[in-house]
Amino acid sequence: MEETMHLEDDECFYTYFRMQNATKHSVVFFITTRISSYSGVARINPGEQATWLQTMTYLPWIDDNDMVIKDLKALAFVELFFDPPHSSERWVDDELDPCARYSFFDPMTETQRGTPRDQSAWVLEEFPDRPNAVRWTYRITEGEYEEAVRQTLERWADRDEEEKECV
Repeated sequence: MEETMHLEDDECFYTYFRMQNATKHSVVFFITTRISSYSGVARINPGEQATWLQTMTYLPWIDDNDMVIKDLKALAFVELFFDPPHSSERWVDDELDPCARYSFFDPMTETQRGTPRDQSAWVLEEFPDRPNAVRWTYRITEGEYEEAVRQTLERWADRDEEEKECV
């Protein structure tokens, strides 16, 4: 974030999403919002962090487009892929790689507390000298890895059931 601040335009709005990897696994994360078809993607090794930026341009004819994201209801999905292959080998695949998927379209469940789906698990930073920018930070833990394994095994079981029905 700090390296791009000098590029920020007063007519735009900036929401930064920083992910910190507190696991022993490498992680690729995807973040998509409801207000953009572009997805943020980054790979982070254990102990590292990465930031994705969502920029909104001021458009006077669209009242709800000139904003920073201060409520995570504006998110669509957060996906965490664990121990993904190097990008030169193949792209990540939720059928092959442990993937935890969190949808912001459905109401949050009790089991999603403390996950990326839970806004209280994120830290929001606002900057008085830059009212057109905010930063959300989430710390990825071994709990997300365990959830990724659980969700992946569930997808495999569903796929196996579908294959049995087709035979």
